[in-house]
Amino acid sequence: MRGVLIVALLAGCTPQPSEITVHTGRPFLAAIDRGEGWEVLPDQEDLVFEVGGPFVLASACGSVDYVELNVWMATAEDADEWTMPCRQVAGEYHDVRVSVAPPRTASYWFSFAGHSGYGSSGDVLAQTTDVLAFEMNGDRRFVLERDYEIDRPREITIDFERDGRPFATHPVLKDLSAEVIETQLLVEMNGVSAFVYDTDADETSALVMPPEVLRPGDRQELYAVERFESQVRWAGGPFGRDPLPALLPDPIAEPTFTSAGDLPSVRYDDARDWTRRSLVAIRLSNSPNETRIDRIWYLDAWPGWVREAGVTGEIGFPDVTSIPGWDPDWQSVTPVTLCLSGRGEATKYAGVGYSSGFGGPFSWP
Repeated sequence: MRGVLIVALLAGCTPQPSEITVHTGRPFLAAIDRGEGWEVLPDQEDLVFEVGGPFVLASACGSVDYVELNVWMATAEDADEWTMPCRQVAGEYHDVRVSVAPPRTASYWFSFAGHSGYGSSGDVLAQTTDVLAFEMNGDRRFVLERDYEIDRPREITIDFERDGRPFATHPVLKDLSAEVIETQLLVEMNGVSAFVYDTDADETSALVMPPEVLRPGDRQELYAVERFESQVRWAGGPFGRDPLPALLPDPIAEPTFTSAGDLPSVRYDDARDWTRRSLVAIRLSNSPNETRIDRIWYLDAWPGWVREAGVTGEIGFPDVTSIPGWDPDWQSVTPVTLCLSGRGEATKYAGVGYSSGFGGPFSWP
């Protein structure tokens, strides 16, 4: 997605509206607020809206015992095309199963056709996709298959012993203020989007894809990360031949999370010019054998919205409870995580996060 400029007329005139396209999915509920109240959106439609300033998109979807709410506060400057969660693209679908042979004690992860995980069976849209799998510990090898055809029911068998290849390494200039850092590599290929975590990093180098396996259009971003107590801070982005300058931003002071009227919000004291702000709230469901998240709310305030709203030191969910069709059972969530991100001192991205009462999740650029 590419942002479009909002073109202003001469001083004294009203701003010229911009158009955004919204691709809706099959959610429990989807809506847009362009400043005049919520408008409920139909399922599986490609809709064009005129927006004269900041707008809010909201989508709730999930299953019988799990609901995920996504709220985006943005402007047309941020992006002119938005695809909401739970969208099912029309077309032919096939059952695809992924497994590892021979069985391994090392953990692994895979990504293909917009799907990812550590073992899967499900319907996948017919397409040509790359397939990437990698070990998360042990020998840390990867398997990459290009141009895999999903044209019928398939069983993808990953064989690290036969097809596994070692990652390359890239130098990292460690931030001397950091205690211990880990590195994370974002890999995006045709149908592939995955983070390769290296928690055993030697802090002077990081795992990356070897240049000889890359094609034009493939994307790699490298991040240095430090986690301590309830905080995380990171820096990184695209990289070239030079070492990654892991200049981490200073930690954030402990914020204050509130949930007045079942609408989570957070106050924080940080004067830095963060251009993107995120808030996560959850509800935990206690069953006899486990504690799990059964409600999770994500709020993402994009740079254009942050500039136009002029709000500093506070972020909170809009009144999603007033959307027609809202189910009160989706509420009673507790705010737990704040993430602030923007441009790094020596890298494209940097950010800080604070989590209260729960070890994540943290969002990324």
